[in-house]
Amino acid sequence: QYGYHSDIMPLLGDLEPNIDKYIDKEVLAYLDKSVLDSYELTRKNGMKFYYALPFPLFPIQNQTVLQKLKPELFIDGKRPNLDNPFWGEYLQKVVRHLYKKMPEMAGIQLWFAEGAGQLYAFSDEDLAKLNVSMPSILKSFDKVCKELKITPIVFAHNYLHTNATRQKLH
Repeated sequence: QYGYHSDIMPLLGDLEPNIDKYIDKEVLAYLDKSVLDSYELTRKNGMKFYYALPFPLFPIQNQTVLQKLKPELFIDGKRPNLDNPFWGEYLQKVVRHLYKKMPEMAGIQLWFAEGAGQLYAFSDEDLAKLNVSMPSILKSFDKVCKELKITPIVFAHNYLHTNATRQKLH
């Protein structure tokens, strides 16, 4: 599993046209090679390969950069608006992009967790309204995984979750 602890998301450096100046191409090349080497090694040894993605995701896991490139995605200029349809649509775009590069991967593991990715840490307020934002994101994820015939896995964990926020989500 790769991708969820990097400032740059492996294999996604060519997804957005305006991010070249924000990417360390040497680091990205190293990360891309590491992921593809792992992918090939698992295939050669008869194992399944799953790619781990943080959420919210963007090729560069830097909130300041994302705010410059897509300010419309933020509430009060700080928190991503998780209700924005962009996130589900973009998730599908990312999964399709990764699938083109690794057509025999078994699936994608989507991480909703603190410390997963560097873009944004969920706040109490975000967790309290996951029942509003999460269904459309998960439907988009499920839809693209079915389309590509890969396994969707969701890892949802946060130390701020309470019994009340969990019950709302379920």
